[in-house]
Amino acid sequence: MREPLGMPDPIASERRITDFRVRSVVMSSGRTIGDNGCRYDSFNVVVVQLSDAAGRDGWGYATIARDPVFERAAWFLGPTAGEADLAAAFETHWWPVLRGASPEVVTEPPPVASTYEYFDGAVRNALWDLWAGARNLPLWRLLATDYGDTSRPEVPSYASLLDYPLSDEQAIARARAHVASGFRLVKVKIGADDVERDVQRLLTIRRAVGDDVQISADANEKWTTTRAAAVLETLTRRGVRPSYIEDPLPRSDWAGFRELVELTDVPIVAHDYINTIDEVRRFTAEVPVSCLRTSSDSIDFALACALHARERDLPLSVGNSFGELNAHVAAAFGIARHVEFSDLAWAPLLQTPIRPVAGRLRLPVVAGAGLDPIPAVLEGLQPAG
Repeated sequence: MREPLGMPDPIASERRITDFRVRSVVMSSGRTIGDNGCRYDSFNVVVVQLSDAAGRDGWGYATIARDPVFERAAWFLGPTAGEADLAAAFETHWWPVLRGASPEVVTEPPPVASTYEYFDGAVRNALWDLWAGARNLPLWRLLATDYGDTSRPEVPSYASLLDYPLSDEQAIARARAHVASGFRLVKVKIGADDVERDVQRLLTIRRAVGDDVQISADANEKWTTTRAAAVLETLTRRGVRPSYIEDPLPRSDWAGFRELVELTDVPIVAHDYINTIDEVRRFTAEVPVSCLRTSSDSIDFALACALHARERDLPLSVGNSFGELNAHVAAAFGIARHVEFSDLAWAPLLQTPIRPVAGRLRLPVVAGAGLDPIPAVLEGLQPAG
């Protein structure tokens, strides 16, 4: 149940968390997606539902690629625990702290941690949703009020093709559809062993979208410094210089990043493969990126990255998250350059999904995060196992 916006904040007793439910389900991504080191076509999705005494629900989600084929480890790859194990983890670690508590605890340091980090993130996302709902504010407005410096129901976005496993025809169709819907920046996956493959994919997308649309590229940690500089020089010479290059080197190659900045004038955005704020701080202290990248299902991590980027006077690029949840963080911070939109199959599950409008993401003007599921659709999903 959601209160109309502007209604008085309920009394503390009505905010008490009284119940929970944990689910683990399978969702299709809508197509085969991937990069130069992985591909997959479905996710295990952990769903956490927290309920309070006033009858409100807070919803949190976490996604892990299901049965992926991959070459390099990443936080979004790997197995997930079964529903019974996740429920037991909640009972053991979270319920003693949350039962009867206000969702305001989400604004404090994490009081507990289970053995499943992604699950803990889903719990805290549900707390954020419930806390924003208790304050009768959209999450983007709550974050702006308490942490940010702006408040906007729409944020700039770009279309991410996730196209490496796709044929040219499939990639063209996706790029043209995004441009027709208003996107003016399209990101292409590159990093082939043969640079000609990358050149031809970028040329193909350029012909498909026209000269008025920007094209960026993502190498997903594929290169060494020498290789990155050579490929970027080749792309420039062949007329397909990307507007920026994302994650050209492994996350740990700080010296390589510093050298690459001297070898190319293509702006560098990084790093998707870092998912703790301590690592982010160490990375930005050593690596002169032009824009900080954050990508995870965690509001906590996205918020911490936004605060750090503002402190370092860095623009912020917000990557994929379930239901585009982290667009709420982008909407609260003026440094957010754009939010990734990959058109994955979240929208049919959600009552008020975040949608692209003329190349921008439009956030729901409802209390909370706006990611309440459609009950019949959620119940109809296959249990993960």
